[in-house]
Amino acid sequence: MGWFPPFVDERVIPALRRLGQGGITEIGSRDHEGLYFRSYHWNDLELSRRPEIKAIHPDVVLALAMALNDGPKQFEMPSVLVPLLNKVEIPLAVRDYAQPFPTCIVKNNSEYHIVRADETGVHCLVCIGGIKVDTCGMFQVDRTIESYLSETTMYSHVPIDDRREAIYPVEAVDHRFRATLNFLLMVMAGGFTIQKPTQHDKQQKKTSCVKYTVPDRFEPQDLPLWRVKLANATSGPNATGEPTGIKYRPHWRRAHWRRVAVGVGRVGRELRLIHACLVNRDRLPESADVAESSYSVAITTKPCGG
Repeated sequence: MGWFPPFVDERVIPALRRLGQGGITEIGSRDHEGLYFRSYHWNDLELSRRPEIKAIHPDVVLALAMALNDGPKQFEMPSVLVPLLNKVEIPLAVRDYAQPFPTCIVKNNSEYHIVRADETGVHCLVCIGGIKVDTCGMFQVDRTIESYLSETTMYSHVPIDDRREAIYPVEAVDHRFRATLNFLLMVMAGGFTIQKPTQHDKQQKKTSCVKYTVPDRFEPQDLPLWRVKLANATSGPNATGEPTGIKYRPHWRRAHWRRVAVGVGRVGRELRLIHACLVNRDRLPESADVAESSYSVAITTKPCGG
């Protein structure tokens, strides 16, 4: 089934799907004396308390339930983009982040990342191999995504019981979900289309409860343009036209409101929402004076397809 964790019994799929369809009304977290508390207020409390549901890590329950809610939506990120997108900063506030669907599945090389986003924040999860789970919750909506991705210390969560986890600091590495979040922002800006289902997918959807795990697959548009733009943004030539290896720092410009000139003679003013877009310093090294630089838009925002 690809994205669906192999350690979760297939017989629990209908229950997880019903749990997602019932929805949640609250999600919160707080730190207290080294213990991490996270609460999920499921609308269907009776279903959420069933033993087969409680036996699964709560982060996995949340991700799977919401992915199965209205049918899983999957994108595959071209492997050539991964190292490029891992260099792109995301200084957007968590509240300004947007993705094509409330819950998206992204195939990142051999991993399947499940990303859920709503007014409460952004929740990323990947199940690796047997039962190892890596998760990242961004629930302070006024905080920037980059501040989460750039923390010099990350934390290992060790379950104590159903509601508590002990936190231990560990050495930070390149963030697992940076490329994935950049990719979903990229899809929002560039548009996407749905792929025609294969005969195998059609056959799978006819058989038992597993049919609910067969995802609709979507592909982004304008990927050749993105590859060129991202390559130009991360390394450029010197004055003689030869590559220098100097790294430039592209980033996402946050969504913002702007008054624009409209009407006859463009004398009127209208308030419009400018969507988030990828920008970069035009051929400037990191040591350049930012005050004297100008930003050039590396992509153009246009309506999403799909």
